[in-house]
Amino acid sequence: AGHATLDYRIHDGSVSMQLDERIAIESIPYKELIRRKNATIGIGCLCGGRLPGLFPKWVDKLACSVRYASLTTKPKLLLLLHDTAQQYVDSFLNASSKYSDTFTSIELMFTDEESKSPAILSSSSPQDEPLQSLFCEKDRRTFVCNLLARSCSIIQSTLNTDITWLVEDDIIVPMRGCKYLFDVLTAGSNPPIGVSACYYNRHIPAQLLGGWIKNGKHFEPTNHFREIDLVDFVGTGCLMFWSNRPGTPKAWRAISTIENATAHDWAWSEDVSGRLLMVGTVDCDHIS
Repeated sequence: AGHATLDYRIHDGSVSMQLDERIAIESIPYKELIRRKNATIGIGCLCGGRLPGLFPKWVDKLACSVRYASLTTKPKLLLLLHDTAQQYVDSFLNASSKYSDTFTSIELMFTDEESKSPAILSSSSPQDEPLQSLFCEKDRRTFVCNLLARSCSIIQSTLNTDITWLVEDDIIVPMRGCKYLFDVLTAGSNPPIGVSACYYNRHIPAQLLGGWIKNGKHFEPTNHFREIDLVDFVGTGCLMFWSNRPGTPKAWRAISTIENATAHDWAWSEDVSGRLLMVGTVDCDHIS
């Protein structure tokens, strides 16, 4: 005897499809809550020793921002010291130890970088000065790009947390910085790979570091970003990202050009397979 069968087709307008979509939409807030409760965070910084007197303020503002965020899990703090900063180890330890209750751990590591950046070449005559300065600046930026790229790789792999938050030693984080970045990074059914705060480029002070690629060139706007903007590249001065998602680069390349600012972070952004967002409501101070 034959058996009756029913082939049921689900199409876009069907009740089943609408039900699946509604359940998916309604579950988003719960997924966000789960992420925010369970995600581990590691904060990393390369301390270059350029501004040792700024460190107490830097770590104080960072700790205040972390406490304001009321995170379920306290973050780790990793300070990667270039050897030009190693003479300040004791003062860094004293300043950061005041916030041991804010972080699960505070760790200091030392880089194995060469001790000196490229020397500034002296010009033999006034007419040679522009050319000499050009080569000096190119060398300096290449050195900085390579140093920062290697350091970011070390920080990301050493922290080994779900989320990595890079905060450079000349960036002062505002009170709401950690909370706003964390909330945006963990939002939605498919969160972005990374989110960045806003700060001005020190090489070109009128421009914000981060933006879009137009006609093969990096375009940095001179006005504020909106509350949340989708961008092609961001700076690493205050960058929070998912450490081990498929679209997250595990290695950091360095790009340096004399025409543009130090661009190790642009290379990382271009390697990302996923969304990068700028959070315009978080403005950082970029100290000269």
